[in-house]
Amino acid sequence: MKGIDNIIARMEEDNRRECQEILSQAQSRAEEVRRHYAGKMERLRAEETARQQEQLALEEKSCTDQMRLHQRAAVLQEKQKQVGKAFQNALEALETLDPARREKLYLLLASRAVQPGQRGEVLLQEEDRKTIGSALLTAYPQLHLSADAPGAAGLILRYGAVEVDCTLPTLLEELRSARSAEIADVLF
Repeated sequence: MKGIDNIIARMEEDNRRECQEILSQAQSRAEEVRRHYAGKMERLRAEETARQQEQLALEEKSCTDQMRLHQRAAVLQEKQKQVGKAFQNALEALETLDPARREKLYLLLASRAVQPGQRGEVLLQEEDRKTIGSALLTAYPQLHLSADAPGAAGLILRYGAVEVDCTLPTLLEELRSARSAEIADVLF
C-alpha cells in the first residue's frame, strides 16, 4: 500500500501546486483588475471634478454678471433720482425768483414763443398777472391777459385753439428729455 499512498501523496502534492498556481494567477489577475479599475475610477473622478469646477465657474460668472447688472441698474436709478432732484431744485429756484428776475425770465420765455403779428392771449398765474402782466403787454402789444391761469409757474400763449406751453415744469421737462445725457455727465 505504500505505492498507492505515494501515488495519492504525489497527486495531492500536484493538486496543491496546481491549486496554488491557480490561486496565484487569480490573485495576480485580481490585482491587475483592481489597478485597471482604480486608474479608471481616478480618471472618472478627475473628469467629474473638472466638469463640476467648470459648472461652478459658469455659475459664478453668471452670478457676477447679474450682480454687476443689478449694481449698474441701482447706480443708474440713483443717478436718475439725483437728476430729478436737480431739476426739482431748479424748478423751485425759478419759482422763487425775485420779481425783477422773474419779469426778465417771462419776457425771455415770451420772446421765444410769441407769434409775430398774431393776436393772442397770455395766461399767467394770478400773482404774475399783477406783477408781470403789464410788462408783457408793453413788450407785446398784440397780446392781452386772459382770466384763465396755467396750473404752474410760467406762461401759456394762446392763439385761438393753439396753445404754446411755456410753464416752468414743461420747459424743464423738455430740457431734461433733450439733455439728460449731458446733464448726467456734468453731475457725475
